[in-house]
Amino acid sequence: MSIPITLLALLLAGSGYRRFMPLRGMKKECLEDVDSNLLTILDIRPYNISNEEVPGAINLPFSYLMRSHKEIPDQPIHLIASDAIEKNLGARFLQKKGFNVVSYSLTGQNSNSDMRVPCN
Repeated sequence: MSIPITLLALLLAGSGYRRFMPLRGMKKECLEDVDSNLLTILDIRPYNISNEEVPGAINLPFSYLMRSHKEIPDQPIHLIASDAIEKNLGARFLQKKGFNVVSYSLTGQNSNSDMRVPCN
């Protein structure tokens, strides 16, 4: 009886780790400081949240990453996400597919937020 409980606990721990633990080496950057010539800017926010277009960014929501990740250019990535969980899941998926995610920006749940405000 303790083996199924242990396996369930390990499964839940692994899921929590992927969602809540950030990747090492990824740093938070203000979007205005990101050089789009050196990095691919990838916006993984859902379409209903990413109503403000980011110049030079590829808009590919997290839910579409699995089937469309081959469209992303092979160069370092700056990730735009709406929250930390979306950022962590997206960055882990991209890393698993061989991409190098070097930085990120979080925009928050407020769809009216201006992404050019200074980072906190």
